[in-house]
Amino acid sequence: METNIKAVVSGRLIEFYNFTSRALKYGASSRDSHKPIGGTYWEYGREYGAFRENGKLIAREIRHQDIEPETKEEYIERSIRRASTQMKRLISSNHEQHLETETTYFTTKFLTLTLADRSLLFLEKTNPLFTDFIRRLNRHIYGNDLKQRKLIYIAVPERQNDGVVHYHTLLFNMPFVAQKTLQNIWESGLEDVIATPTNPKGIKGIVDIRVKRSWKICFYLTKYLVKNFHDPALAGRRKYFPSLKLLRPLNMYEENDVIGLQASIPQEYLTKTRDFYSSYCGNVTYTSYLIPQSFTPNDIGV
Repeated sequence: METNIKAVVSGRLIEFYNFTSRALKYGASSRDSHKPIGGTYWEYGREYGAFRENGKLIAREIRHQDIEPETKEEYIERSIRRASTQMKRLISSNHEQHLETETTYFTTKFLTLTLADRSLLFLEKTNPLFTDFIRRLNRHIYGNDLKQRKLIYIAVPERQNDGVVHYHTLLFNMPFVAQKTLQNIWESGLEDVIATPTNPKGIKGIVDIRVKRSWKICFYLTKYLVKNFHDPALAGRRKYFPSLKLLRPLNMYEENDVIGLQASIPQEYLTKTRDFYSSYCGNVTYTSYLIPQSFTPNDIGV
């Protein structure tokens, strides 16, 4: 199938792509009925896309033809831009989009988990520590009934200049948890650290948490993700950790629906417009809108 206009709805962020040179091909191929429903992401050096198959959401590797050596750098940069866009959309889809009460939304918490143990230089050792922390935090908030409600988050590991790993995490449905409690939950999974001149108290780990109400939070983790792609020590490794219950951006391809949606959004919510050239689609006009929380999906026909 083909379309001349596409919309991507990510929470309050709504983006439009108008393909002025040639139509965008999408949807089922001539070989099967798998329909892409979301953006792509990178894991272990391979690119994956989200598909719907027999009513279930699955991930399938996207195969690419061999890349000529002179175009590899450009290909990598394009992949980084694609992953950064997907990260921004995932965050926007979940930022202040989960109800805490019937009338109020959770505020997004920006959490940094730091390891004082300078020997923890490899993700093979640190990733299980992060996973255990999320499991203990889930249990602290929701008890043992983890099937009913789990933390919704997205996290990016980052290596510091000395190689030690720390984790930047956005939590989209976490209620108030005292700083000291978070510190204890994080440290309870770490081995004791011997006191040193640079760490005289033998602190095992440090937690920094901030409440973020601004939509600019969507760009916080993106910058760390971009840095990860350029870190040779993280090549071929998982670049970010999304929880299972994250809300996903909605792609719209039906031209009448997309045109009607764009026409219904007041121009006062316009945030960006630009023209660019795509090797896949030719000339493209891009516009984005940031709608207020009170502007509900019913108002925009989604």
